Amino acid sequence: MSSIKSDLVRAKSYFQGEVGFSPMINKLGITQQAMLDKAEAFYVEMAHKQGFSKQAQVLSADGLKQMHKEMFGDVYAWAGTYRDYTTGRGVPFCLPQYIEANLAKLYNKLNQQIHPNMNKQDFIKMTAEFIGELNAIHPFIDGNGRTQREVLAIIADKAGFLIDMNKFDRSSWYQSAEEAHLFATYQGFENILSLAMIIPSSK
Repeated sequence: MSSIKSDLVRAKSYFQGEVGFSPMINKLGITQQAMLDKAEAFYVEMAHKQGFSKQAQVLSADGLKQMHKEMFGDVYAWAGTYRDYTTGRGVPFCLPQYIEANLAKLYNKLNQQIHPNMNKQDFIKMTAEFIGELNAIHPFIDGNGRTQREVLAIIADKAGFLIDMNKFDRSSWYQSAEEAHLFATYQGFENILSLAMIIPSSK
């Protein structure tokens, strides 16, 4: 079986119908996309309000997997596991067999760079690139953007900043993610961060 056909077979196992255009198979037995969207939003908000576990707040590939599981585990059996088929938007995201290694490399770089009381502009450039590269890896079948934004809040806290999530514009986020993925440019995410960052009074 060709890699394209095997990817399609694996992808179909997650959807109730056409890949990408039908509701995903879920623990709740929901068959309507609008209802599934509401269920996802409910459980993601619940996870956010309850607070994430210490394991989920570790800046590492394992921490990312745990966070995804806590956000989506009540809806999807595969929550917290890496994507196992090739997908993309315009160009492919990271191939499944390289997700783990690329995440380890990305988080290693982040943890070498991040430190308390960072300069604001240094923080913005570092974090915009991290989010752009994390999006290009796209480790999960779904929920990547929402997981990225939660990780972003943890990164900001460790560097001594706050992020106002209410200032995030969804269309701008998607456009910035596409630009980062296609052209490895992070200016869009830098602009988003500049607008959403709050410098604590201690700075």
